[in-house]
Amino acid sequence: MISGWCSPSGPPTLTSAPIWLLLIFLLLHAGGEIEALDGEGDDATSKEVSAGIPLFQEFVEEGVKVVLRIRPLDGSDRLTVGSDARLSITLTDENSGEPLTGLHPLAWIHRREGNFRPNEAQISEMIGQFLGGLLSVRADIDLNRYYLLVLNQDRTISVIDPQVTFSITKLQHLLAIPGRGGDWVIDEIRERLFVTIPEEGQLAVIDLARMKVEKLITFGPTTEPIQVLRTPDNSGIWVGLDGTSGVAHVDPDELVVKTVIPTGRGRHRLAIDTDSRFLCVTNAESGTATIVDLASELPVREVNCGNTPLAVTYGPAADLFYVALINGETVVALDPSDGEIVSRIKCPRGVVDIEVEPEGRFLFLVSPTENSVTIIDSATNSVMGSTGAVQAPDQIVFTGDFAYIHNTRRANVTLINLGRIASGQVVVTELGIGRQPTTAAPRSMSVADMITPTPEGNAVMVANPADKLVYYYVEGMMASMGNFQTYKRIPDGVLVLDRSLRETSPGIYSTYIRPTRSGIHDMPFVLDQPRIKHGFEVEVIAGEGIVQMPVISTVKLENLSPDLRVKPGEEHRLNFRILDQSTGEPVVGLEDVMAMVLLMPGIWQERHLAREVEPGIYQIVQKFPDRGRHGLLISVPSRGASFNDLEMIQIDVYPDVHGRRGPR
Repeated sequence: MISGWCSPSGPPTLTSAPIWLLLIFLLLHAGGEIEALDGEGDDATSKEVSAGIPLFQEFVEEGVKVVLRIRPLDGSDRLTVGSDARLSITLTDENSGEPLTGLHPLAWIHRREGNFRPNEAQISEMIGQFLGGLLSVRADIDLNRYYLLVLNQDRTISVIDPQVTFSITKLQHLLAIPGRGGDWVIDEIRERLFVTIPEEGQLAVIDLARMKVEKLITFGPTTEPIQVLRTPDNSGIWVGLDGTSGVAHVDPDELVVKTVIPTGRGRHRLAIDTDSRFLCVTNAESGTATIVDLASELPVREVNCGNTPLAVTYGPAADLFYVALINGETVVALDPSDGEIVSRIKCPRGVVDIEVEPEGRFLFLVSPTENSVTIIDSATNSVMGSTGAVQAPDQIVFTGDFAYIHNTRRANVTLINLGRIASGQVVVTELGIGRQPTTAAPRSMSVADMITPTPEGNAVMVANPADKLVYYYVEGMMASMGNFQTYKRIPDGVLVLDRSLRETSPGIYSTYIRPTRSGIHDMPFVLDQPRIKHGFEVEVIAGEGIVQMPVISTVKLENLSPDLRVKPGEEHRLNFRILDQSTGEPVVGLEDVMAMVLLMPGIWQERHLAREVEPGIYQIVQKFPDRGRHGLLISVPSRGASFNDLEMIQIDVYPDVHGRRGPR
């Protein structure tokens, strides 16, 4: 492809340009583009190369062939505003055609402000700005970003951006849900979050693009939905109804309950095979496990397992479901095709979680009553190792190299080296994370993971409910690298919303996008080893029947409590008006006005969700614990206003406030 041929000041003139350059100029401005296809003219590619900028582009540099493919999920040959598309970058060796694996390409998509394609220097400048991680320089679509979701006990979900380089707060959104969450799962294209609300008998569906509750699916007041699971092929969302003898199938597109399949009684845990053929549901009170054929949605068999079966997982290497008994010393291996018991494996009593490592062969079982971790080889259905270097473990999470065991009676995490397991060695590392154990916090009814891997593959986030913090740990370090505030909220679980390019097949790095603005977009691309920089072009059209998201005017703040007399230890109502920056009119109906009160200087701070008390007037109730100068910061994410964007209100707090002014 020809790039960087015209200067930012304008196109070449007709008198100075050579004939071949004029031909290229006319082709480009007629909506075409010159592209080397290297003989790859299959039907799929031919369909994608349509009028305008093609959805298939490629170039070769430093011996690396880079191919960009964008495939709209609606089958269209154009990328439209508000529609989802799969974006993939394929990296192969130019000579051998072998895929280049284990790389970390970076890319961004941003609408072009001028009329001309940026040159090489401008592409480098854009990459430098986007890599800076500043709130003031953000791409329309960042293909490298991920967010940390925190499920809180106060009926909220925090959305934290851990990659912001400089900011007063990393909190991006605070979502209110109708009750305490039990479990959650993200759909395949990472646009919807499904959260069970056990005490309300509901499943909350959250639109992750707009960060709001899209729908509440109600099962009934006594159904107690807790665990939620997505099929690997994204065809269904399955919810265990612990208050009933059944499991519900929710359509992830239509957001309706398709069916409720009868099972045994008691607490349910769910597992699905990797091919989305079978579902296994444990029924703790009945002592059984129900195998369901997902194609027909009919039970294959209800198997009598023993005393209180609960934890369950699928072992892909053996193609078996494994069910652990809490009140027994057995793991039952079930054949999903006929529900027959293949093996009964002796294990410690009290197993509450059983998971399979990424390669699919070894099973890890944790027992808080026996303070043990047991490892089963699914190739032989026998115990191959164990360790007692744990304290009341309750959950297991994996990265590529380690198993992470969450302990509840000590503020630490136990790591087991996965690379040594096959040789029969259980190599254990104890990592101190936090100050207080989980048992020091109020009891949680959540089954959501308290540890979640990050997209880098060699790091995890660990929630500590007693400390009210989420710790960040990178493998190879002896302690956590830092922590993220939960802003005085008690976390019930953590989850990563990954919007970055991931290696989904050898040499293919993919993600999903949903454009919000039409026009020509630049897509800077960079690879470290070897060092490659390139500027792709992406065209987004408005589309018929698709309403483009309007550009919302930002807001400004007006302090309505300038003369408030502030004393420590007393509650004070702080009022402020939010005005439209363009019209000066009050902005009504905002539901995401966040207030942060902080001591200056100092580390004390508190956050509140402000409520609208009069049209355009919002209020928080604040108690100041001590005297000194404080600041009040306001953010309104729905109007593009962060804590950095609006003027700080200063508040002086003194024991004797006679003759002194308050906020100003």
